[in-house]
Amino acid sequence: MSLVFLMISSCKKDDPNQNIETLANTPFQYQLEFDGQTYSATDGVNGYKNYSSIYGNTLQDSIEWGQYSWLTANDPSVSLGIFRSTFKPLGSTYTMDDLRREYYPGVHTYSNNPDSGISVSFRNNDEYFSNLGTDQFNSNFVIEDTISGSDYMGPYLKIKARFNCKVYELINRDQHLITNGVIICKLQPPQ
Repeated sequence: MSLVFLMISSCKKDDPNQNIETLANTPFQYQLEFDGQTYSATDGVNGYKNYSSIYGNTLQDSIEWGQYSWLTANDPSVSLGIFRSTFKPLGSTYTMDDLRREYYPGVHTYSNNPDSGISVSFRNNDEYFSNLGTDQFNSNFVIEDTISGSDYMGPYLKIKARFNCKVYELINRDQHLITNGVIICKLQPPQ
């Protein structure tokens, strides 16, 4: 699968709401290349699901493809997770304002500690994490657009980001590359 970008020039001044309207009408999805192989998924297709969840005091924003891969050791499903947190005290809840502070448009750094930057996880047959190694030279995570929305689960922040990074295998720490990553996902505080 290849992506084609088309740029059209016009004398008319660009509408500042054009990107926001486009993001509003784009389904939750991701696409990336892992060691040169393309993976992609769209929300609601073939069991793919975009969700946000809390583990302890850490907000995890994940894209899940197929079954819940961490429940079945030999499950061939693919999952992508984006992590960042303010590690709120026990008893506190995440709010839309927290999400806006953490996932703002612009460049975000990778970190071994999700309290100070982005961490990416990826699973196909093995598990890989950006925070298991220290080399993120030439890696980037750029949030291009954000908008607020609401669904049956309550309010959410929808983001579009482009990224690439090095990820490290969980067991032996072998380095692999994620390139040409694009994610459009929903980040939702618990209700």
